[in-house]
Amino acid sequence: MRARSIQPILPSQVLFFVITFSLLLRVMPSYAKLSVVNSADDRGDHLISCEKQSHSSMEGLGIKEFLRRKSVLVTGSTGFLAKVFLEKLLRVHPDVSKVYCLIRAKDAAGAKARFRSEVLSTNLFNVLRGKYGTEFEGFISAKVVPVVGDLTQLDLGLQKNIAEELFRTLNILVNCSASTAFDERYDMALDINTIAPQRIVEFGKRCLHLHVFVQVSTAYVNGTRQGLILERPYKTGESIVNKSFNLVLNIEAEKEIAKAAIELFKTENLNGNVLAGEKQLTQKLRDLGKARAKMFGWQDTYAFTKAMGEMVISNTRGDLPVAIIRPTIIESTIAEPFPGWIQGNRSRRSLIFTYNTI
Repeated sequence: MRARSIQPILPSQVLFFVITFSLLLRVMPSYAKLSVVNSADDRGDHLISCEKQSHSSMEGLGIKEFLRRKSVLVTGSTGFLAKVFLEKLLRVHPDVSKVYCLIRAKDAAGAKARFRSEVLSTNLFNVLRGKYGTEFEGFISAKVVPVVGDLTQLDLGLQKNIAEELFRTLNILVNCSASTAFDERYDMALDINTIAPQRIVEFGKRCLHLHVFVQVSTAYVNGTRQGLILERPYKTGESIVNKSFNLVLNIEAEKEIAKAAIELFKTENLNGNVLAGEKQLTQKLRDLGKARAKMFGWQDTYAFTKAMGEMVISNTRGDLPVAIIRPTIIESTIAEPFPGWIQGNRSRRSLIFTYNTI
């Protein structure tokens, strides 16, 4: 009998610890021996391996010292995970230098407005707000810089002066962005989950003082395989389908397949209803993504394109320090900043609410 791989729910602040600990992978030789995905020091098969001394706090591990006066860029800033990361970063490490939050908007004013309405206004920041009282707004203004950006564009869609500032000063780059719909349009999922990480790597290579690029992936890149599954980086072109099929995954070809599907549909529907045609195209691209994923052994478009994202990072990073994190289901906070904070229609929200009313 084969044992199924167990994938537990991951409390949000546990993930924060994993992220902040991963920031030490390249700078803490006295506390830990670690190897990261295809790191310049060790190109072994382990995603993250660690032999560390016993420490009971972030300060003991050296995380607080490492983050002091560091400049951080976070993508996916208005999403659930990035909010939790930002709140704890500011609350536990207030002496961080700057946190740049990349936000899609028309201009700087729009980015600031989205940051305030979609991030800062949430009750997740109530503890931090209470800690600083009347000085809260000043603290946020001094530490957080919402910037206009778009991961589908060159230089992450940043304004030239902001990009140049980051090239000079950025120390930590955390990619929390993702298209998480299991049945997303194939072209869109490729753009955000596969191509965008490559753009981020290229951006990171131009940063003069970057210590680490942290890519938040997903445990579901392991697909539906059963038994003991080792955490290791994917090799470019690797497939998890039955090896007897001898399939080779070509990421560039997958991009072209998505483009060709769009062009073919447009050619065949030149005189059709535009709105109806767009809906049909969306469905065709959703079906295409699921079909391509299953062909290579993945269960859905999301897991497939995230796996390819890991591949392009591994293939293009050069000597850029990289940590890839593979969380499973991320639910509510367990303790910090207070128990039970949750956002959106997350997978077990209804169960949690029902339990609390019993």
